[in-house]
Amino acid sequence: MYTSSRFLGVTSLLLALVCLDSQGIPVETHGTPGINSSGTGTGTGGHGTNQSVSVGDDFFAPDSLTINLADTVTWTWIGQKAHSVLFGDGIGSGVRTSGSFSRFFGTPGSYPYSSTVVGDTLMRGLVVVR
Repeated sequence: MYTSSRFLGVTSLLLALVCLDSQGIPVETHGTPGINSSGTGTGTGGHGTNQSVSVGDDFFAPDSLTINLADTVTWTWIGQKAHSVLFGDGIGSGVRTSGSFSRFFGTPGSYPYSSTVVGDTLMRGLVVVR
């Protein structure tokens, strides 16, 4: 039989797991800059449009994108090689060869990103939010 403190501990653990996506990265859902890397291709908290970037073998297309406030950008892997998307604030997709990664942009500014895979030093991109 569960005691009330044991029940609360199990409940807290389950709630914590629900708040993590499939890669263990917190997903923000309150209209602030966040991510959704669960592969669903949907944004988190935005009321804008969804913009697309392809992650190919050694390139991002387009490599520069200007979007509106509250838009979401989805990166979709189309090549055979492993690549990643990583922003200067630490938000990123992790290294992968397929699927998609989305980020909601709720603050105007310039958001440079790159791939962290060794040899991908030329894979750089920029999202400008107006």
